[in-house]
Formats: sequence, C-alpha cells, structure tokens
Amino acid sequence: MPILRHLAFRTFALAVLSFITAPAFSALAQQTPHSSAAPRNDKPSISSESKARDLLERAFAETNIETPASPAFLLEADAQFTDGKQPVRGEFGLSWAAKNLYRQEIIFPNFSQMIVVSGDTLSRSRSSDFLPLPAFEWEQMIELPYSWPVPPNVKFDSRPVPPAFERAGNMHIACLAAAIELKRSSIREEFYIDTDDTVPLGIEVHYPEGRNVKYTFVYGAPLGHKRFPRMITYDDSIGLHGVITVRELKAVSAFAATEFDLAAKAPTEDWCADPAFKSSRPDLYAYLHEFNKWSGNVTKSVAVGYFYVRVDTKGKVQKAALLYPSGNPALKNAASDMYRRRFPIKACNGRAIDYETVIQVDLLSPID
Repeated sequence: MPILRHLAFRTFALAVLSFITAPAFSALAQQTPHSSAAPRNDKPSISSESKARDLLERAFAETNIETPASPAFLLEADAQFTDGKQPVRGEFGLSWAAKNLYRQEIIFPNFSQMIVVSGDTLSRSRSSDFLPLPAFEWEQMIELPYSWPVPPNVKFDSRPVPPAFERAGNMHIACLAAAIELKRSSIREEFYIDTDDTVPLGIEVHYPEGRNVKYTFVYGAPLGHKRFPRMITYDDSIGLHGVITVRELKAVSAFAATEFDLAAKAPTEDWCADPAFKSSRPDLYAYLHEFNKWSGNVTKSVAVGYFYVRVDTKGKVQKAALLYPSGNPALKNAASDMYRRRFPIKACNGRAIDYETVIQVDLLSPID
C-alpha cells in the first residue's frame, strides 16, 4: 500500500547523498511554548569547546531516528518549494523501520519517485532521468533533524539571540558556532539549541562569498522517546525557499509484510547505511571551488548554481544537469566542465558503487 494513500499512483523519494555543506536555521517564530511564562534569554553556561560539542551532540541525539531503540513510524507531509517563480507543491511520505529498512515517496506535478531500501539493496522508480531540485531539497529537509554532522570544532557564541527566538516561549537558547576551513576562506555554521528540551531549533550556514542558508524546526508531540519536527523551513539568500508541514506522524508497532518489498521492475543498486568515500580531498566543497576562477585572495560570488550529478565507480561523471538557475551561460559551462572532472569514489562494504547527488557551485571573480 502506498504511504500517500489518497494518491492515484505511488512514488518514492530518493535517499540522496549531498555534498553541499548543509544550510542552517535561524529564527523560529512558531515554536510551541513550554508554558505561558515570560520568555527568557539567559545564556547557558558553556565555558569550553567540549561542553558546547556535548550539548550539540545531545541535541541531535534527541532527534536521531537511526538509533536501534528508535520507534518505527509513518510520516505523511505536505511540501512546498519556491525558486522565485510559481511555487511547486507536492507530498512526501516515509515508512521507517530502521536505517536499512524504509521506503519514501515524493510526488509533485510532472514528477513522481519511489525508493525502497531493504538490507543492502535499494530499488528506485522515477518518472525522469534526474532528480529535480524540489525533491532533493525536501529530502535534505527531512534528513537534517537526525543526520546533521557535528563539526570537529564547536564553541559557544555569545552573539545576541535572534528576535524571533525571543518570542519562542519559555526557553533557554544557546548559539553554538563552528568553522569549516576551506581554501583561503571558511564556512561558518551556527546552531541554535533549546537547552531546556535539548533539541536543535535552527541552523545557519554563512558562506565566505556572502550567501546564507537557514533552516528552522518546529516541534509538536514527541515520537516515542524521540522528537521529530512538525514543520521544517528552508531559506537560501539566493531566493530558494522550502516548507515541509507534517500532517501525520505516528509510531507503528508493525508494518504490513509487503511494505518494504523492492519495487517490481525498478532498477536496483548496492546500498549501505554508512558509505565511505575513497578520496584524498578532505572537503568536497573546497574541491568544487576548482570550478571557480581564483585569481586573488578576495573574491565575490557572481553566480550560484545547483547541479544534478551521477558518478560511476571510477569517479567519472555520467550525467550532469543544471537544475537552478536556468539560462546562465557561465553555469552551463560549469556543467560541461564537470564531465572532465573526477569526483570522490563512493564505496559500500569496500566495493565502489555508482551514486547520484546534487551539488552547489559558486562561480567567483576577483573584487576590483
């Protein structure tokens, strides 16, 4: 039975591996208050990097559905994505038993997709030969609450809490900051944590060229002993915006025997929950800057593009397509250039496999 039961046909969302440094969350105006008491903004006592890191790890552990003790559940959600044009509206479904046993569905006008992961095999059926940007972003938004990587260096940031957090209710808010070093610059990540419930409320990523990406999480009733957002928002300063609103989220004692059967006649591929990448490059975002024209230490971003890329077992690009924005000659040239590049090799259980992803490319030029 399809997750999105009222649909005329079934679709699945691809579990995509993203090489984009994930965006972040900022203000949260719709957070459910803990009580009617006046809001508090007392700064938590976080005097060391180790304490900041511990708080961040505990916050994301609260939302990590991949742990063995996490409940099986069914999720149905409405989704919207805007790139400055007509909004795309769709639906997202997830039947989750474990990180190696689940199925996802995505549907929106002119696109449908279905994926089943069972053990070490993934089957996928899709109505197009590439992954559109709305589907990719919705997948990222669902994954963020439980898969956000904790940076190696994190510290408490004493910067003022954004005003919308002040309206969020009776909470203590901590801002934790981390920097990811790139060639000649760094990305700054900021995590906003509710220290009363110990859950992530928002993440912001500030790119060196001035671009910012933000996510926010709004929580409802707990899912067993876990917390999963009832609403997730995404905002990119280049004009992209997404919202996922969960309309049903419930624990499931048992799924139907056929729930995780591999889709009939759908292509299958090797899959593993914890893939490895055979690459000497420590950071793919820095690697992607090889597409950019560095001609000085001070640069400005002239274009930001999102590309669909399929990579084979040798790291060669088999397909590259510009997803956003269309019509930019420089970005189209970057898509052509990708075929001459080598990407990291993805391996499952020591064996190289094909994979697909959506990557972000910033085209830079010197500041005059």
